[in-house]
Amino acid sequence: MQLGGTADRAVDYILQRLGENPTVEEVASHCHFSKFHFSRLFKAETGESPYAFIRRLRLEESAFRLKVEPKRAVTDIGWECGYSSSNYSWAFRRQFGVNPTAFRRSAREASFRHPFCHLPEERAGALLTGGLTVRVMPDFFVVYDRHIGDYHALGQLWKEFLWTYRFWRRADARFLLRSFTDPVIANPTACIYDMCMTVPGDCPLPNTAQIPGGPYLVCPFRGPTWNIFAAYQAIFNLWLPRSGIRMDSQYSYDLYHRLGGGPEDVEMDICLALGRDALAQKEHEFRGT
Repeated sequence: MQLGGTADRAVDYILQRLGENPTVEEVASHCHFSKFHFSRLFKAETGESPYAFIRRLRLEESAFRLKVEPKRAVTDIGWECGYSSSNYSWAFRRQFGVNPTAFRRSAREASFRHPFCHLPEERAGALLTGGLTVRVMPDFFVVYDRHIGDYHALGQLWKEFLWTYRFWRRADARFLLRSFTDPVIANPTACIYDMCMTVPGDCPLPNTAQIPGGPYLVCPFRGPTWNIFAAYQAIFNLWLPRSGIRMDSQYSYDLYHRLGGGPEDVEMDICLALGRDALAQKEHEFRGT
Protein backbone atom coordinates (compact mmCIF):
# COMPACT_ATOMS: atom_id res chain seq x y z
CA MET A 1 0.00 0.00 0.00
CA GLN A 2 1.13 3.53 -0.70
CA LEU A 3 1.03 5.90 2.25
CA GLY A 4 0.07 9.52 2.10
CA GLY A 5 -1.09 12.39 4.24
CA THR A 6 -1.33 11.79 7.96
CA ALA A 7 0.00 8.23 7.94
CA ASP A 8 3.07 9.23 5.93
CA ARG A 9 3.87 12.14 8.26
CA ALA A 10 3.40 9.88 11.27
CA VAL A 11 5.59 7.08 9.91
CA ASP A 12 8.29 9.60 9.02
CA TYR A 13 8.21 11.03 12.55
CA ILE A 14 8.39 7.54 14.08
CA LEU A 15 11.26 6.39 11.85
CA GLN A 16 13.33 9.49 12.60
CA ARG A 17 12.82 9.15 16.36
CA LEU A 18 12.55 5.42 16.90
CA GLY A 19 15.60 5.41 19.17
CA GLU A 20 13.86 7.98 21.37
CA ASN A 21 10.85 5.67 21.91
CA PRO A 22 8.16 8.08 20.67
CA THR A 23 4.72 7.81 22.26
CA VAL A 24 1.41 7.77 20.42
CA GLU A 25 0.59 11.10 22.05
CA GLU A 26 3.75 12.68 20.65
CA VAL A 27 3.09 11.38 17.14
CA ALA A 28 -0.55 12.53 17.26
CA SER A 29 0.54 15.99 18.41
CA HIS A 30 3.05 16.17 15.55
CA CYS A 31 0.21 15.42 13.12
CA HIS A 32 -2.09 17.99 14.85
CA PHE A 33 -4.74 15.50 15.91
CA SER A 34 -6.07 14.19 19.18
CA LYS A 35 -4.71 10.80 20.19
CA PHE A 36 -8.10 9.13 19.57
CA HIS A 37 -8.72 10.66 16.14
CA PHE A 38 -5.12 10.10 15.03
CA SER A 39 -5.22 6.44 16.09
CA ARG A 40 -8.34 5.87 14.01
CA LEU A 41 -6.83 7.53 10.93
CA PHE A 42 -3.53 5.69 11.26
CA LYS A 43 -5.08 2.25 11.63
CA ALA A 44 -7.48 2.86 8.74
CA GLU A 45 -4.54 3.55 6.41
CA THR A 46 -1.90 1.13 7.69
CA GLY A 47 -3.93 -1.69 9.21
CA GLU A 48 -2.04 -1.32 12.51
CA SER A 49 -2.63 0.80 15.55
CA PRO A 50 0.12 3.40 16.07
CA TYR A 51 1.08 1.73 19.36
CA ALA A 52 1.45 -1.69 17.69
CA PHE A 53 3.37 -0.13 14.80
CA ILE A 54 5.89 1.59 17.10
CA ARG A 55 6.30 -1.54 19.22
CA ARG A 56 6.84 -3.69 16.13
CA LEU A 57 9.51 -1.38 14.68
CA ARG A 58 11.36 -1.20 17.99
CA LEU A 59 11.46 -4.98 18.29
CA GLU A 60 12.46 -5.37 14.64
CA GLU A 61 15.31 -2.93 15.20
CA SER A 62 16.46 -4.95 18.21
CA ALA A 63 16.28 -8.18 16.17
CA PHE A 64 18.40 -6.56 13.48
CA ARG A 65 21.00 -5.61 16.09
CA LEU A 66 21.06 -9.18 17.39
CA LYS A 67 21.76 -10.33 13.85
CA VAL A 68 24.52 -7.92 12.80
CA GLU A 69 26.14 -7.37 16.22
CA PRO A 70 26.57 -10.92 17.54
CA LYS A 71 29.09 -9.92 20.22
CA ARG A 72 26.88 -7.35 21.94
CA ALA A 73 25.03 -8.36 25.08
CA VAL A 74 21.36 -9.14 24.55
CA THR A 75 20.42 -6.92 27.48
CA ASP A 76 22.33 -3.97 25.99
CA ILE A 77 20.43 -4.29 22.70
CA GLY A 78 17.10 -4.56 24.51
CA TRP A 79 17.92 -1.51 26.61
CA GLU A 80 18.94 0.51 23.55
CA CYS A 81 15.57 -0.26 21.97
CA GLY A 82 13.64 0.83 25.05
CA TYR A 83 13.21 -2.40 27.00
CA SER A 84 14.37 -3.31 30.48
CA SER A 85 16.06 -6.66 30.97
CA SER A 86 12.96 -7.95 32.76
CA ASN A 87 10.51 -7.40 29.88
CA TYR A 88 12.64 -7.54 26.73
CA SER A 89 12.67 -11.33 26.38
CA TRP A 90 8.91 -11.52 26.97
CA ALA A 91 8.13 -8.81 24.40
CA PHE A 92 10.55 -10.33 21.87
CA ARG A 93 9.09 -13.81 22.19
CA ARG A 94 5.60 -12.39 21.81
CA GLN A 95 6.62 -10.75 18.51
CA PHE A 96 8.87 -13.43 16.98
CA GLY A 97 7.93 -16.67 18.75
CA VAL A 98 11.44 -17.25 20.16
CA ASN A 99 13.58 -15.53 22.76
CA PRO A 100 16.39 -13.14 21.67
CA THR A 101 19.19 -15.66 22.24
CA ALA A 102 17.51 -18.35 20.13
CA PHE A 103 16.78 -15.79 17.41
CA ARG A 104 20.42 -14.75 17.29
CA ARG A 105 21.64 -18.34 16.99
CA SER A 106 19.38 -19.02 14.00
CA ALA A 107 19.56 -15.62 12.25
CA ARG A 108 22.34 -16.43 9.81
CA GLU A 109 20.87 -19.72 8.65
CA ALA A 110 17.38 -18.21 8.42
CA SER A 111 18.70 -15.37 6.26
CA PHE A 112 20.15 -17.65 3.59
CA ARG A 113 17.21 -20.05 3.72
CA HIS A 114 14.69 -17.26 3.24
CA PRO A 115 12.47 -17.64 0.14
CA PHE A 116 13.79 -14.32 -1.19
CA CYS A 117 17.40 -15.60 -1.12
CA HIS A 118 18.20 -17.37 -4.38
CA LEU A 119 21.86 -18.10 -3.61
CA PRO A 120 23.51 -20.31 -0.96
CA GLU A 121 25.70 -18.59 1.60
CA GLU A 122 28.98 -19.21 -0.25
CA ARG A 123 27.72 -17.76 -3.53
CA ALA A 124 26.03 -14.86 -1.75
CA GLY A 125 29.35 -14.00 -0.14
CA ALA A 126 30.97 -13.93 -3.57
CA LEU A 127 28.73 -10.97 -4.46
CA LEU A 128 30.89 -8.83 -2.16
CA THR A 129 34.18 -9.46 -3.94
CA GLY A 130 33.94 -6.10 -5.68
CA GLY A 131 34.96 -4.51 -2.39
CA LEU A 132 33.09 -2.56 0.28
CA THR A 133 34.23 0.90 1.32
CA VAL A 134 33.24 3.56 3.81
CA ARG A 135 32.39 6.74 1.92
CA VAL A 136 31.05 10.13 2.85
CA MET A 137 27.86 10.39 0.79
CA PRO A 138 26.15 13.69 -0.08
CA ASP A 139 22.67 14.78 0.94
CA PHE A 140 19.94 13.92 -1.54
CA PHE A 141 16.80 16.06 -1.76
CA VAL A 142 14.11 13.81 -3.20
CA VAL A 143 10.49 13.42 -4.05
CA TYR A 144 9.31 10.06 -2.77
CA ASP A 145 6.42 7.62 -2.58
CA ARG A 146 6.31 5.54 0.60
CA HIS A 147 4.99 1.99 0.54
CA ILE A 148 4.24 -0.70 3.10
CA GLY A 149 4.23 -4.17 1.57
CA ASP A 150 6.44 -6.67 -0.21
CA TYR A 151 8.80 -6.04 -3.11
CA HIS A 152 7.12 -8.21 -5.71
CA ALA A 153 5.46 -5.33 -7.56
CA LEU A 154 8.53 -3.10 -7.51
CA GLY A 155 8.99 -3.05 -11.29
CA GLN A 156 5.43 -1.86 -11.88
CA LEU A 157 5.64 0.63 -9.02
CA TRP A 158 8.77 2.17 -10.58
CA LYS A 159 6.92 2.61 -13.89
CA GLU A 160 4.06 4.35 -12.10
CA PHE A 161 6.47 6.48 -10.08
CA LEU A 162 8.38 7.64 -13.17
CA TRP A 163 5.15 8.50 -14.94
CA THR A 164 3.73 10.40 -11.96
CA TYR A 165 6.84 12.58 -11.58
CA ARG A 166 7.88 12.76 -15.24
CA PHE A 167 7.62 16.56 -15.31
CA TRP A 168 10.06 16.83 -12.39
CA ARG A 169 12.66 14.52 -13.87
CA ARG A 170 15.86 16.29 -14.85
CA ALA A 171 18.71 14.98 -16.96
CA ASP A 172 20.90 14.61 -13.85
CA ALA A 173 18.22 13.02 -11.66
CA ARG A 174 19.34 10.20 -9.35
CA PHE A 175 17.06 7.36 -8.32
CA LEU A 176 17.09 5.67 -4.94
CA LEU A 177 15.15 2.92 -3.21
CA ARG A 178 15.24 3.57 0.52
CA SER A 179 14.54 0.60 2.80
CA PHE A 180 13.63 0.67 6.48
CA THR A 181 13.15 -3.03 7.28
CA ASP A 182 14.89 -6.36 6.76
CA PRO A 183 12.45 -8.83 5.15
CA VAL A 184 14.06 -11.70 7.10
CA ILE A 185 12.91 -10.01 10.32
CA ALA A 186 9.75 -8.14 9.32
CA ASN A 187 6.74 -9.79 7.79
CA PRO A 188 7.49 -9.52 4.05
CA THR A 189 4.09 -7.86 3.53
CA ALA A 190 4.94 -5.19 6.12
CA CYS A 191 8.25 -3.91 4.75
CA ILE A 192 8.59 -0.13 4.56
CA TYR A 193 10.34 1.44 1.59
CA ASP A 194 10.52 4.73 -0.32
CA MET A 195 10.90 5.13 -4.07
CA CYS A 196 12.88 8.35 -4.57
CA MET A 197 14.04 10.71 -7.29
CA THR A 198 16.26 13.73 -6.71
CA VAL A 199 14.60 17.09 -7.41
CA PRO A 200 15.61 20.75 -6.96
CA GLY A 201 15.49 22.07 -3.43
CA ASP A 202 12.66 24.45 -4.29
CA CYS A 203 10.36 21.65 -5.49
CA PRO A 204 6.88 22.54 -4.13
CA LEU A 205 5.57 18.98 -3.92
CA PRO A 206 4.51 17.99 -0.38
CA ASN A 207 6.14 14.55 -0.44
CA THR A 208 9.74 15.70 -0.48
CA ALA A 209 12.51 14.93 1.99
CA GLN A 210 16.25 15.17 2.44
CA ILE A 211 18.14 11.91 2.75
CA PRO A 212 21.05 12.89 4.97
CA GLY A 213 24.59 12.40 3.83
CA GLY A 214 27.50 11.30 5.96
CA PRO A 215 29.45 8.05 6.34
CA TYR A 216 27.93 5.09 4.54
CA LEU A 217 29.10 1.57 3.88
CA VAL A 218 28.95 1.25 0.09
CA CYS A 219 28.81 -2.03 -1.77
CA PRO A 220 28.78 -1.96 -5.58
CA PHE A 221 26.30 -4.38 -7.12
CA ARG A 222 25.78 -5.43 -10.70
CA GLY A 223 23.59 -8.35 -11.62
CA PRO A 224 19.99 -9.53 -11.65
CA THR A 225 17.48 -7.97 -9.25
CA TRP A 226 16.75 -11.34 -7.66
CA ASN A 227 20.28 -11.45 -6.20
CA ILE A 228 20.04 -8.07 -4.41
CA PHE A 229 18.50 -9.73 -1.36
CA ALA A 230 21.40 -12.21 -1.17
CA ALA A 231 23.92 -9.35 -1.35
CA TYR A 232 22.22 -7.59 1.56
CA GLN A 233 22.21 -10.76 3.64
CA ALA A 234 25.88 -11.35 2.88
CA ILE A 235 26.64 -7.87 4.22
CA PHE A 236 24.42 -8.33 7.30
CA ASN A 237 25.52 -11.84 8.22
CA LEU A 238 29.09 -12.15 6.90
CA TRP A 239 30.66 -8.73 6.54
CA LEU A 240 29.31 -6.55 9.34
CA PRO A 241 29.81 -9.06 12.18
CA ARG A 242 33.50 -9.43 11.21
CA SER A 243 34.23 -5.80 10.43
CA GLY A 244 33.65 -4.08 13.75
CA ILE A 245 31.79 -1.33 11.87
CA ARG A 246 28.38 -0.44 13.32
CA MET A 247 25.40 0.64 11.25
CA ASP A 248 23.63 3.75 12.47
CA SER A 249 20.28 2.01 11.95
CA GLN A 250 18.90 -0.69 9.71
CA TYR A 251 17.93 1.97 7.17
CA SER A 252 19.66 1.81 3.80
CA TYR A 253 19.22 2.82 0.19
CA ASP A 254 20.03 1.52 -3.25
CA LEU A 255 21.55 4.22 -5.46
CA TYR A 256 20.91 3.27 -9.07
CA HIS A 257 23.46 4.03 -11.77
CA ARG A 258 21.10 2.83 -14.46
CA LEU A 259 17.34 2.56 -14.31
CA GLY A 260 15.36 0.71 -16.93
CA GLY A 261 18.03 -1.76 -18.03
CA GLY A 262 15.77 -4.68 -17.20
CA PRO A 263 15.68 -6.98 -14.16
CA GLU A 264 18.53 -9.13 -15.46
CA ASP A 265 21.11 -6.35 -15.34
CA VAL A 266 20.98 -3.78 -12.54
CA GLU A 267 23.89 -1.53 -11.69
CA MET A 268 23.76 0.26 -8.37
CA ASP A 269 25.41 0.85 -4.99
CA ILE A 270 24.01 -0.59 -1.77
CA CYS A 271 24.48 2.17 0.82
CA LEU A 272 24.11 1.54 4.56
CA ALA A 273 24.15 4.43 7.02
CA LEU A 274 26.95 4.28 9.60
CA GLY A 275 27.61 6.06 12.85
CA ARG A 276 29.73 9.19 12.79
CA ASP A 277 32.66 7.29 14.33
CA ALA A 278 32.91 5.39 11.04
CA LEU A 279 34.67 8.43 9.57
CA ALA A 280 37.78 7.19 11.35
CA GLN A 281 37.46 4.02 9.28
CA LYS A 282 36.89 5.76 5.97
CA GLU A 283 39.75 3.92 4.32
CA HIS A 284 38.58 0.55 5.59
CA GLU A 285 38.04 -1.86 2.72
CA PHE A 286 37.02 -5.46 2.60
CA ARG A 287 37.59 -7.80 -0.29
CA GLY A 288 36.10 -11.28 -0.26
CA THR A 289 34.42 -12.93 2.72
